[in-house]
Amino acid sequence: MRIYCYESIKFKIMNTSVLKRMSRIFLIALVLASVAGTTGCKKKKELAAAEAAKAAQLAADIAKAKEILQSILDDNTLDHVDENYQKLDEVKAMNLEDPEVLNMIITVQEKLAKDKEALARKLEEERLAAEAERLRLEAEKRKKENYDLLNKQFAALAGEQDFDKANTIINNVLPMFASKDVPVLIIIAEENGMKDYDRTTTIEKYLNYLKDRKAYKATVDNIVYDENGKIKELELRKTY
Repeated sequence: MRIYCYESIKFKIMNTSVLKRMSRIFLIALVLASVAGTTGCKKKKELAAAEAAKAAQLAADIAKAKEILQSILDDNTLDHVDENYQKLDEVKAMNLEDPEVLNMIITVQEKLAKDKEALARKLEEERLAAEAERLRLEAEKRKKENYDLLNKQFAALAGEQDFDKANTIINNVLPMFASKDVPVLIIIAEENGMKDYDRTTTIEKYLNYLKDRKAYKATVDNIVYDENGKIKELELRKTY
């Protein structure tokens, strides 16, 4: 029969209790460490995914910027200068630091500056051409009006029986000419662009001729003006 010491038994019981508590603490520590490790790993994955998404977006922005800039460089017309400037501003607003994009921006700026100057020249040339055409049409209109006016005046003079009224017509017509001695050429025939003329006369003599002969058998073919808009040469075509 074994006899145990009370103190010994008490120590063993205490050690067993301590071991159990330590075991629980150890397990809790393991669980916490596991949880912390899992959370840290998850955060690392999230950060890596965010960085990857950021890198992918940057690459997409760079590709888009290059595409826009290249489209501007490939535009060989002057039809979209303002639109291309807007595209350039859009790329600049992206604030990309890619070296190739920055170099392309400089090249595009130089191109657009030249395009803007060329467009300004083109618009000015078009304006001048339009103004010249307007003046030409006005001159043609005035020329036709004068053709019609002279034809009517000549016909009226030839048909006027009253001497004073005939002189009034002459006095109204003469101020249209640079002088009373302006030459009047009368075409009597034309072949292959070669014209044959009747004897040259002056506007004063021709008007008196119409007044006396009472017949106008011609039509105005050409009028030449001086710098003051006065007629300095009149060409008539004889009709039969």
